[in-house]
Amino acid sequence: NSFCTLLTTVAHTMSAASKPAQRRVILSTSGGKDSSYTLLQLRSGKGGPCAVVGAVSTASEAFGRTSTHGTRKELVEAQCAAMGVPLATVNIAASPTTGTSETSPATATTTTVDSYMRQFVEGAVTLAAHDQVRASHVAFGDLFLADLRHTREEALQRWGAAPGGSKAPLLEPMFPLWFGREEDSAAVRTARSQQLARAIIDSGIVAVVIAVDATLFDDPSGTGGAAGSPKSRSGWGPPGGGTAGPECLLGRVYDEELLRDLPPWADPCGENGEFQTFVVDGPDALFPFPRRLVDDESDEHDAKDAGDAGGGRAGGGRALPAGVVDGAVPVRLGERVRRGDTWYVDVTLFDPSSHEDPASPLRRPADMTTVPRTVFISASKLVHTYKDDDRAEVMDDAVFFFGSKRAWVFPETPEERRESLRQPTRYLEFPEEFKQLILAKERQGLVAWLKPECSYKRVSKFFEGLGYRPLCLDKAFWCETFDARRDGQFVRSGEAVWRNIALGEHDYGATMELVYQSNPELLRPVL
Repeated sequence: NSFCTLLTTVAHTMSAASKPAQRRVILSTSGGKDSSYTLLQLRSGKGGPCAVVGAVSTASEAFGRTSTHGTRKELVEAQCAAMGVPLATVNIAASPTTGTSETSPATATTTTVDSYMRQFVEGAVTLAAHDQVRASHVAFGDLFLADLRHTREEALQRWGAAPGGSKAPLLEPMFPLWFGREEDSAAVRTARSQQLARAIIDSGIVAVVIAVDATLFDDPSGTGGAAGSPKSRSGWGPPGGGTAGPECLLGRVYDEELLRDLPPWADPCGENGEFQTFVVDGPDALFPFPRRLVDDESDEHDAKDAGDAGGGRAGGGRALPAGVVDGAVPVRLGERVRRGDTWYVDVTLFDPSSHEDPASPLRRPADMTTVPRTVFISASKLVHTYKDDDRAEVMDDAVFFFGSKRAWVFPETPEERRESLRQPTRYLEFPEEFKQLILAKERQGLVAWLKPECSYKRVSKFFEGLGYRPLCLDKAFWCETFDARRDGQFVRSGEAVWRNIALGEHDYGATMELVYQSNPELLRPVL
């Protein structure tokens, strides 16, 4: 899901604002609690009126994990989609002198600070300059690390200049959660961090611990308190009074109980790298487009200790599979592994359609999105009508689902060109303006090509990625349940739709029926 696929949701989430936003802000995020709480604060208007118009994240180019938390980038994409914030992911290339490593997700790309920050700033500037973003500020969730703040500010000054040689940075940094002061003692800083931690918890944010410093339980005084020691010099001991290591915190929800189980030398917010989190749920102001597995009939989300207790529980008391945590972004907690000085739990998006129990109540809610779209089915038809007034009115939000092969329109090799010339449609003669329209739609993530895979399962995933229900690919529905005489819009029999699916064909009527019946009133297929 590219950030452009969500641009239309920004207007929806901003519609309640009674005054024009004075600042347009993009959020720096890795999916953790601090960036989520930053977004919540910005949306509340604290610190002055502003509009959050996008988010930027960094990920290892080689392994697809965020550069700071080691989170899979598809998790951050799903989170931003549920938040209604268009996301741009900057793929960080590794330093040629140090290479890359998948053994430590959080350091999936090993690169110099200068190289990393330059790539981040250039990606943020590109997003900020987009016509539908036009951001003036970038917000960070930093708390008190002065060196890190200075590095960000300096990077924006060096590489964030506006086009045309201006010395003024295109993007101004914001630090809405900042409370670091040089004169503060360690005790004062800890107290402030404790206060912020409770504010995050009280806001309703549900964050799961996904990484923890393997030395967290080691007493910095050097006298007791290491993993395997029941108590430290300060009198603190591991949770439960036993000899557990810090990996026992993995999979736990960031709440008051977890704060009590942290050693006294740990920062309550984990600002020094003691632990990392991923936010799976929160208030409606944070997640206006949640993708919960089961409708929640209460305000409680019993997701505690999902990694240990065998799974969170969704609304209505329905048990979820082991390791699954329900929320605005449903996830599965997998294997724990130690890499270097860090313990990780592997976190993946939970797909209810892959659950082994076909009778499971887990399903995607029918109202994942309420954004209607026109779906253009035929490139060969659209090329003649895309400039028509009635088409222009819906083109911005429209989806293209073509039965042809992309290489027929955009051949890259002589063989692809020859193959295109063998087709009955003269794809190579498409006007350049129409080709540019297709490319622009592709950058927004709004184009699906059926060939060469001819897989409707893949196309179904495409529509799910846009927030719609999956395509109905059930043979029994089309051949037994579906009454074409009563409900059909484009075909006279459901068997025609099933044949189209089974053979991977793109008969116009059958394809349009499939799209329409899968998301009636939301997806409007036309030629």
